[in-house]
Amino acid sequence: MREDTRTQKVTRPLTSVEASRLVSDLAQWRVHRAGAEDVLDAIRIQQEYRTCFWDAMIVLSALQMDCHTIRSEDLTPGQVFGQVTVLSPFTIPRVSTRVRS
Repeated sequence: MREDTRTQKVTRPLTSVEASRLVSDLAQWRVHRAGAEDVLDAIRIQQEYRTCFWDAMIVLSALQMDCHTIRSEDLTPGQVFGQVTVLSPFTIPRVSTRVRS
């Protein structure tokens, strides 16, 4: 039986079993599904922080999902939106090497 071309047009193609497992795993993720009120809230964020609408939607989704960080190359690293702080996707977080006593 021939594999579907969607799993074959990549450098290392997935088998149907691997693709099925991947989609099944992704289906377990919590996802924010924006409604009309969310769009209005994103417009308020856009106006208050003078950011583009789509970045405001990302911020709103992070707030709705109780996230504490966003990694974005478009927003300003260190900028804070409520409990959400923007980090650069190009920096590696520092790991403490202190020994706790």
